[in-house]
Amino acid sequence: VVAFKMLPRTVFVFFSLLLLPVAQPLILSRRAALEISLTFASTIGASSSSTSATSQQPAYDGYASTYDLLDDKVASSLSFLGLSQGRSDLLSNSYGSVLEICAGTGINLPYYPKRKLKSLTMLDISPNMLKLAEERKESYPCENVKFDVADITDGRAVIGRYGEGAFDTIVDTFSLCVLDTETVRTLELVRRLIKPDGKILLFENARADNSFVGAYQDLTAQAIAKKGGGKGCVFNQRVDELVKEAGLTILDRKDYAGGLFRAYVCGRGG
Repeated sequence: VVAFKMLPRTVFVFFSLLLLPVAQPLILSRRAALEISLTFASTIGASSSSTSATSQQPAYDGYASTYDLLDDKVASSLSFLGLSQGRSDLLSNSYGSVLEICAGTGINLPYYPKRKLKSLTMLDISPNMLKLAEERKESYPCENVKFDVADITDGRAVIGRYGEGAFDTIVDTFSLCVLDTETVRTLELVRRLIKPDGKILLFENARADNSFVGAYQDLTAQAIAKKGGGKGCVFNQRVDELVKEAGLTILDRKDYAGGLFRAYVCGRGG
């Protein structure tokens, strides 16, 4: 009887270990289309390498046309995770002059509050991704929307384009895992771009607090990221630590799927 009562929990943990961390980068990472053919067996024994964001531009351009298919069909089929509502709740905090980094095909556009934005700048490394975002005119949250092709890891160029303290809100969703070793440096740049009283909104893949799931993420994250040329999502990042290392202050955090996905409202810090 005891064994029977424990069975559902054991099965749940097993499938959490086996499926959720593998599905995590497939569903929501910027590398999703390149990772779609990933199988668990092919990840064992692989290793990861790091490349600049600029070198990833051809890959992003190549899978731009299939990115929305994955987000709309796969992620929506897992609506019980609450991620669409999570986007809506998080982006309701945006206001004023807004910058979205790694904006991709503009999936976040419908979630912005239409009456609170003065301007929205969508920044991405991929011209093809931004072209698709620009076509979502019916989802524009304000009249002043522009699309800039730029490498967010190139701090000198980005500051030269916008200046320091230029934005009331800066948004990133599911891209820190792709930046990998550039994550802290990018967040430090974001800190320079935000106004002193502005908000930084992050929705990210993260290492789960559950020790079993976290251990499985640690075992497989680099191998999964390696699939497709070493530019993938390293989905076991300790995002809280990275945010604090960059000098930002966490004002609010909400966990989804047991902490595999986390939404943050951050301040510029002291």
